[in-house]
Amino acid sequence: MNRTQSFFRDKVVIVTGASSGIGQELAWQLGQAGAKLTLAARRRELLENLSQRLAAAGKTKPLV
Repeated sequence: MNRTQSFFRDKVVIVTGASSGIGQELAWQLGQAGAKLTLAARRRELLENLSQRLAAAGKTKPLV
């Protein structure tokens, strides 16, 4: 685990615009690092899909 990943482990992070693009990738990377996520965007269905992907990867399911 690198320094960035260890820094974000168990930190609470709110990601806006998480349904696509940079926000989605940021949410994915932070989730993989072990951050506790809250995801926000206009397209709830896409947020739910991302939430399911993170949970399936063995990470904590984010709050949408």
